[in-house]
Amino acid sequence: MDINQTVYKLCTQNKDLRDFLISKGFNNLSSDAMFNTMAKMIKLKDALKLKNIDAEIFQEEYKSFSSKVIENENFENKDSKYTIEGAVPCPIRVPLMESLKDFSTGKDIDIDFDLRSANLGMDFVFDKFKNKEKLPDLITTAGFELILDDKIYEEVKKSYTDCNIPINDDFIKRGVDLKDPEGIFHILGIVPAVFIVNKELLGSRKMPNSWEDLLSGEFENSITIPVADLDMYNAILITIYAKFGLDGVKKLKDGFFSKLHPAQMVKADRNNAACISICPYFFATMISSDSLKLVWPKEGAVISPIFMTAKKESLKNVKDAIDYFTSKKVGQIFSFNGKFPSTVVGIDNNLSEDQKFLWAGWELLNNKREKLKSQISQYFDL
Repeated sequence: MDINQTVYKLCTQNKDLRDFLISKGFNNLSSDAMFNTMAKMIKLKDALKLKNIDAEIFQEEYKSFSSKVIENENFENKDSKYTIEGAVPCPIRVPLMESLKDFSTGKDIDIDFDLRSANLGMDFVFDKFKNKEKLPDLITTAGFELILDDKIYEEVKKSYTDCNIPINDDFIKRGVDLKDPEGIFHILGIVPAVFIVNKELLGSRKMPNSWEDLLSGEFENSITIPVADLDMYNAILITIYAKFGLDGVKKLKDGFFSKLHPAQMVKADRNNAACISICPYFFATMISSDSLKLVWPKEGAVISPIFMTAKKESLKNVKDAIDYFTSKKVGQIFSFNGKFPSTVVGIDNNLSEDQKFLWAGWELLNNKREKLKSQISQYFDL
């Protein structure tokens, strides 16, 4: 895509680009009058600058969005009685969809699949709850949004189940119990958050090897958190609150330097970099600079869950899909292709013994949501 061309020209060449731009905050483009005038007067690169959107990241996300549209057309079955909707982390979405094609080919499956890249959000599912439309028979979601919205959570609690699927006991060994005692959500896999430390900007400060080090006060105005990655952003705030209390959240705020997309963190230079970036493990493994060091925190990597929950009344009808999502084949896609440790029993997530996890905990998520939201919001939007 040539970003030096006008928004109008590029939108006419790429049929779904206009919708994607609107989803990124260019609301004026929803008006035909504005689209037919202003879009002809501004180049895409200049439009992105106005919104402070990184051009390279924008193009990567658009490719993911565009592939979603194409793949949805391949899976679209408006006459299907049952629906599976939700989001998965973008790095594993393509291999997951390819596997899903193999799974569904030649089978008489009365299910319509709509799985989108997590960076595009879950509004298309949440709107069905809010508008009291027919709800999906099975939902996958990255992050905590289904839990943080009280009305949606109560509806999910009433109508959905975790299917009582066992979880790989390797997670217990790594310090976390991911089995929902309320029996609402099953966790398919996780997105771990680690540190990328810029050694050149460290100065006389010691290398931070733990969350405790990070929150010690030594790194004020030196920490980047992935605000643009809502799932990971929420996971970091909620887990810091769970493990270090409101004081920990305040200290994280004191350390806050800037907001970057995870891919920007990996390639940030000295003039546009924090000393420490909290970043998804998948992106952190891409670092190639000698000045950057990946640190897996001593207490454990904060984890953002990838949830699955099924409508109770539809369990028998979507059983094949549930078996697919909890199969070793999908578990390997999570673990090997995306570095998102899988909960499937028998999967080796290829982690060393000292790579532990830090989890907010079900007691907080199921029973203390209002308190955590009101307290965290004193320092961060949640």
